[in-house]
Amino acid sequence: MGLTFDRFFELSPSFMLVVDLDGRIVAINGALLEALGQGEAELRGRSIAELLHPDDVEASAMARRQAGSGGKVIDAERRMRRRDGTYLLTSWRATAEDGLIYSVGVDLTQSRRIERLNQEAQALAKVGGFERDLERGERYWTPETYRLLEVSPEADVGLETMLQRLAPSQQQVLMQAMAAAQTTGQPAEVTVEWRRLDGSLRFLRVVVHTEVKDGRPSRVVGALQDVTNLRLAEQAHQDSEERYRALYERTPAMLHSIDREGRLIYVSDRWLEILGYTRAEVIGRRSTEFLTEASRTYAREVVLPEFLRTGRCEDVEYQFLTKDGRVVDVLLSATSERDEAGEVRQSLAVLADVTEKKRADAALLASLQEKEVLLKEVHHRVKNNLQVITSLLSLQAQRVDSTSAAILIDAQNRVRAMAQVHERLYLSADLARVDFGAYLDELLLELRRALHRPGVEVIGRAPGLHLSVETAIPCGLIINELVGNALKHAFPDGRPGKVEVELVAAGPGLVLTVEDNGIGSPDPRGRGTMGWRLVERLVGQLGGTVELRSPPGTMVRVQFRSAQGPTS
Repeated sequence: MGLTFDRFFELSPSFMLVVDLDGRIVAINGALLEALGQGEAELRGRSIAELLHPDDVEASAMARRQAGSGGKVIDAERRMRRRDGTYLLTSWRATAEDGLIYSVGVDLTQSRRIERLNQEAQALAKVGGFERDLERGERYWTPETYRLLEVSPEADVGLETMLQRLAPSQQQVLMQAMAAAQTTGQPAEVTVEWRRLDGSLRFLRVVVHTEVKDGRPSRVVGALQDVTNLRLAEQAHQDSEERYRALYERTPAMLHSIDREGRLIYVSDRWLEILGYTRAEVIGRRSTEFLTEASRTYAREVVLPEFLRTGRCEDVEYQFLTKDGRVVDVLLSATSERDEAGEVRQSLAVLADVTEKKRADAALLASLQEKEVLLKEVHHRVKNNLQVITSLLSLQAQRVDSTSAAILIDAQNRVRAMAQVHERLYLSADLARVDFGAYLDELLLELRRALHRPGVEVIGRAPGLHLSVETAIPCGLIINELVGNALKHAFPDGRPGKVEVELVAAGPGLVLTVEDNGIGSPDPRGRGTMGWRLVERLVGQLGGTVELRSPPGTMVRVQFRSAQGPTS
């Protein structure tokens, strides 16, 4: 190559050292000087023992004697001291010639550190490695393999040792994996049950690869890992999953779960029973496929987008179709499980079958509507009958003297007051309560017409009050008597005036006030008259009290409780 030995010696990246048989340094190359942090002038002529670890000095001297006596090639590892006092682990190959020992070495420090790190990592991960050279008949196991298999490194063991600790079925599994690796040329992986010396059961994952040369296996290499904890965790998870699935499926309620694509991943037995499907027929299909067209549109456009946004929904009304085409009404409520990114991973929905309830509600509504029609008809007929009575009283009043006619007209007004209550109920959507404000307007209008007092203003106020029939009829009759009495007696000789009627709520009860600005009366109660006796009885029927004031004018105030309470 054109290079002298000295030049090669100096440029070599390997350590090179020449010593005499007494161990004195004759030559040392730059690679070793740099590794030791020393200068050539400092070391030339000094004993090699000064650079060795004290425990290696004797072994070094013996190796020199062996090399010098027969020209043998000696392999050895030595610890060499750096300038800073630390030691460098080195590997050497040496031979003697012409009274000198020539040595070539490499730095093992980094490789040994890596080797130690690998061993520690294998021990932590419980991973061991093995190699078998089929051509040379050699075997190599890493320390962790010996530990995993509970075998001493000094023992002469092989694959048979491992097979002996496996059940026959597990031996077959392992041998099949190794055969597959040899046939395919690809690594094969299998997990086997391994019985330890103390009788406990462990799980070993074995990965094996067979190298083939000239059509024949030449080398087997692989790894072992103790995966007992992982296998037990997987088994516990699987058992938990199976228990959850069993509980889910056997729950006596309609349950289903969908993934983020809306496809069914779980359904309960009750869900299948009600809709008439088997589990194989529904898993993997979109849940919306089982809805009516209207519910499907509502789900796609409204419910599902909101559910994916919020992760929950409550009492959503859906209509499902059974396998034979029947409609099942349900109320669906659902919650969700989200992934690390916050996206919905899957749902859990509870569906309440409300088909029978909706049918019952519809039947009840139809019954109520029928009863409302009948009740309206009753009110209508009562009103008509009372109108017939008022007509008869009107005809009779035309054939009697004026005193008798006045009595009949009073009776006619009373009957009309009751008839108007039934007419209001017949026209109202609420058959239990009367819009008393509208009723009062009609009642006062009829009284003005019947008693013909053009100069007297009659004002009525009952803001927003709705009264039961039990309250409205006696209250209307009281107003009829008091207003009628005022129109007949408070404004003689056609004098003008005003009559005011007001009904307002006061706590749990009502206050009715009828007041005029007429001439008043020293005896406003009109003791002994039929009208006042009727008022007192009606107030008593309502459980109320009466307050009077006169003159000037006349004011009557009645306080009472509504039978069912006023509403506004």
